[in-house]
Amino acid sequence: MITWRNPWISREVWSKIGIAACLLSAQYQVVCAADLTLYYYDRPPYTISNQIGGPTGYLIERTERALDKAGISYEWKFSSVNRIFTDLKEGQLQVFSPGWYTSPERRTYARFTKAIYHDLPLVGLTRSDSFLPESTTAAALLSRTDIKILLKQSVVYGAYLDPLLAKIPDANVLKTSTDFPRSVKMIRAKRADLAIVAQEEIDTFIKNADLDLNDFKIIHFSDVPGVEYRFILCSQAVSPDLITRINKAIDAVGLP
Repeated sequence: MITWRNPWISREVWSKIGIAACLLSAQYQVVCAADLTLYYYDRPPYTISNQIGGPTGYLIERTERALDKAGISYEWKFSSVNRIFTDLKEGQLQVFSPGWYTSPERRTYARFTKAIYHDLPLVGLTRSDSFLPESTTAAALLSRTDIKILLKQSVVYGAYLDPLLAKIPDANVLKTSTDFPRSVKMIRAKRADLAIVAQEEIDTFIKNADLDLNDFKIIHFSDVPGVEYRFILCSQAVSPDLITRINKAIDAVGLP
């Protein structure tokens, strides 16, 4: 699904009149193209698919504020995580996708704008009857050899956690490409003992999995800093000048 947005027309107007990408007449055919396409996947509360008026969520709204300030028209296009990263790595298309962490590996094939969101510290999610403690350090917990940790493919967990996760033996890791609500179900079904999740997402994950918060226990890590930032991820085909223009708008609207 593609949703087009002009920076001078409000979301409320689009929700009432729909999206008019092309104007046709007997004498003329005008094709209205947005300046850029923004790829997103459904990850409430950050990005939420919405058939009327386009997607919503923390990251959608912040991205729109910056692009509207810059006077850049855009369209939203729903995609999968794997598709987004395949196009990014190929580098042939101008790909923009908001809300990603940066990492040394990602910087080898992508560009990043300035930060648009500042995360709360990541936490652990386990079953309510788990033997794991409610408060510990990530360094101590992730060094245990008696637990299986569920990790989502193509997801970066931040500058502090990524090195710790990289040291975990393969036998203690279950990698999945499934969506986050299904990951929650995998924890509940004892296919894994622990998932690393954002605090902002826990209620949404559990609700979308048709489970109850009482079925789970949240583990707070005293050593995980609340300093992770999310950026707009751009392919190498995106010009540095355009990124500079977006960055100036990010500063102007006061993000993150």
